[in-house]
Parts: sequence; structure tokens; C-alpha cells
Amino acid sequence: SVWRLMMQYNLNQQYVRVAMLRSDVCYLTPIDVWSNGTDGILDKDNKVVIMPGFGRFPVSDRIIIGPYHAVEPWAIHRFDHLEDHASYMEANHPGWTLHSERFVRYTVLPQITSQQEQQFKIVE
Repeated sequence: SVWRLMMQYNLNQQYVRVAMLRSDVCYLTPIDVWSNGTDGILDKDNKVVIMPGFGRFPVSDRIIIGPYHAVEPWAIHRFDHLEDHASYMEANHPGWTLHSERFVRYTVLPQITSQQEQQFKIVE
């Protein structure tokens, strides 16, 4: 995976802030990974996770930008909880079990915001 390649090169280069982008989406404008979601204001404290405010069903799964440790659950741990998510959705929201954006909302985002050593804020 891309994340594993980053980790291999991380020995020489310390990644502080990263972006994970869906490969089936075309991004037409430059992406400032240090933006905090407000034009011209940078995330100097590196605590803000940015997700697009479009395509929200209930959240967008097209891109995530943020601190290295906040994006890590999205990049490599997101499927560790897939079976639990599928069981929960089948019991509580039948028909939405394999819906990507709901998986991100109910399973991946809590992994990001529950990191005890960090206090990440998610901005759409």
C-alpha cells in the first residue's frame, strides 16, 4: 500500500502532515495540506483533519488531509473493524452495510477522534 511505502521512506523523511486521495477522483486545483479549512489560515498546531464538504452521504470518503497520526487509521487500520461495522449496520441500518461513506462516518472517524494522546478536530 501507499502507506507502507511512506513508512519505508519515513526512516529518512519524517512525515508530519499527509493526504490520502481516492484514485478514481480527479483533483483539478492544488491541495494545500497545511490548510485548516479556512482560506489563508494554516494549521500551525497540526491538529486539524480536513475532509471535503461535498459528497457527504453522511461524510465524504474522497480525501482526507491531516496530521500523520490522524490519517493513519484511515490509511491502514480502516478495515480492521469491518466485520464489527457490518454487524452493527446490518442490525441497526439494514441495506447500508457496505456503504463506503457510512463506514467512514461510523467506524473510521471515531478511530481518529478517539486517539487519547492527540486531540484532532475534523473539519469538512
